[in-house]
Amino acid sequence: MTTAVFIQGPPRSGKDTLGQMLSVALRLQGLDARVYKFADPICDWSESFFGVSCRQDGLKDTKLEEMDFRSPREAAIAFSERAMKPLFGHDIFGRVLARKIGHQSPDVALITDSGFLQEAHPVCSSVGLDMCLAIQLRRPGKTFEGDSRSYWDMPYPGILMEVDNDGSIESLQNNIPNVVDTIHNIRN
Repeated sequence: MTTAVFIQGPPRSGKDTLGQMLSVALRLQGLDARVYKFADPICDWSESFFGVSCRQDGLKDTKLEEMDFRSPREAAIAFSERAMKPLFGHDIFGRVLARKIGHQSPDVALITDSGFLQEAHPVCSSVGLDMCLAIQLRRPGKTFEGDSRSYWDMPYPGILMEVDNDGSIESLQNNIPNVVDTIHNIRN
């Protein structure tokens, strides 16, 4: 049975870093832990359409000529919010990811860009609400300004953890044992 871990936080708060650290820690304990993003289909679209990936950290917020002087992040948000969600529903990226996780069946799915509860619903429905953990990552000076995501504003019925990041790798690393223990408790 897959445990789904939704990591929420503003841009540059350390979501991807925390996801990678958790993946390594869980794999060292013999679990198949994989990192996923709801935005993967959007980044695939951006790369095929513009030749620029929104996965490239140094380019995410850079306004590029080939994108009509918009950043990959701006293009991804526009594609998601103005095209995909109005046409296919606010849970479209959750449905796509739930299918992918279902086909791959990892022990732990670490979703590092979770800012919409509507996207989490199909994944939680697929794995079971009791197998879902939401982590709210907080880092001083980092906000959701200019981003379409936010911390989930609706009550989350599953397990919720807050993780503080002061901006250092050590800060994130210090949280790993507690998060890993919580994941093991969910799995047992």
